[in-house]
Amino acid sequence: MKQSFILKTSVGEYSANIEKTELFSLLEAKAEGKIVNIPLGSGTSYLEGEEYNDNAILTLFPSSEVFAVVEHNLSEKEKVNLTTK
Repeated sequence: MKQSFILKTSVGEYSANIEKTELFSLLEAKAEGKIVNIPLGSGTSYLEGEEYNDNAILTLFPSSEVFAVVEHNLSEKEKVNLTTK
């Protein structure tokens, strides 16, 4: 089952929606000196008023450092209903 993670790296902070075992196998490969591509998941971006759907990938080189991997359990977030008057 895919889970949500925050990856804090020397090249920025990224949110990834990925299987935990897949993520850690990619991080192990990076630790062995390989270049790895971590799929972050699909999302929507906007450029000059145009909407794009894309599947972002984070490429980590052996010189890139991973400082932290934070697991997010989004199902624990309390639902908030917003209304306008």
